[in-house]
Amino acid sequence: MSYYPNISTQTVIAAAEHGSIMRTDGGLPRYQLLARRLREEIEAGRYPPGSLLPTELEISAQFNVSRATVREAIRQLQVDGLVSRRAGVGTRVEASKPIGQYVQSGSSIEELISDGAKIRVIPREMDDIVAHGELAKHLKCKAGQGFLRVRGTVVAAEVECNAPYYWLEIYIAAAFAGVRDRLSNHVGLVAELVREHYGEQVREIQQEISAVLVDPSIARQLRVAPKSPALQFQRWYYGSQSSPFLISSSIRPAERFTYRTKIVRRGAA
Repeated sequence: MSYYPNISTQTVIAAAEHGSIMRTDGGLPRYQLLARRLREEIEAGRYPPGSLLPTELEISAQFNVSRATVREAIRQLQVDGLVSRRAGVGTRVEASKPIGQYVQSGSSIEELISDGAKIRVIPREMDDIVAHGELAKHLKCKAGQGFLRVRGTVVAAEVECNAPYYWLEIYIAAAFAGVRDRLSNHVGLVAELVREHYGEQVREIQQEISAVLVDPSIARQLRVAPKSPALQFQRWYYGSQSSPFLISSSIRPAERFTYRTKIVRRGAA
């Protein structure tokens, strides 16, 4: 609620832009005021999912603010997962409610499993493959090993909105491919689904993290700009055998994901 009850949000934003009110509503800068107004209009249904927001120039004129303020406000909506921006198309509304950020910690397998209970996989593609050549090298598995390959998006488990957190590609050892029919209804890590139905428990996870740019085909699924920054997580899940029973690769947009670790000093010898 505004501290200026007789002044519209539009007037407050414009006044902030021209310096007469530099900070309002508890100290919010002007771009946040504009983002809040646009967010309210999206949530109210004025701009439903699939529609386009007005252009930067139109918003700038409507609220009497600079285009720089408009761009930063729209960036805030992108962080919320409400909109995506595409060259030659405009700013497209993707969801009516913010999806927020997915924060994950990584101190132990138990903690990873606990964090995984917050998400579910929406499969887009599933196929049976045999790894050879470059793929076997990439997966760090033996040539000729069979897998169920699953590609899809990961969303929050507790809400109906399917706005994605990140893109996921999973390779499940052929011996455990029977989980395919249960993936769509499972909440949590896929490795836990394997444990529930086959008794194969994760004993070790090897992980590699790298900075990447989102491929255009994946960007469409994630509703982010092509070539936007992201983190790629590659994980190898080991159980009772010397080779991993599950391998995953995920693309996590920088604006939607935080990875948190705790580092402590070893005890004195």
